[in-house]
Amino acid sequence: MPRVKLVDIIDELSIETRTALSAAVKEVIPGAIFDERVLFRVFRKELDKKCHRWEKVRTSCVDPD
Repeated sequence: MPRVKLVDIIDELSIETRTALSAAVKEVIPGAIFDERVLFRVFRKELDKKCHRWEKVRTSCVDPD
């Protein structure tokens, strides 16, 4: 089973991830006021603390190209 570095993937996709995370919070908590960058920074810090360095994923989730 392949493994990925989840935190590194999140860092690679930081703009897209930050935008999606912000949209999700706004959907769940309408009218929420927050700094997108701070939210993402805290999210990333929590991922780093709680996720294993390497996460196993299904082969179908990985494309080597």
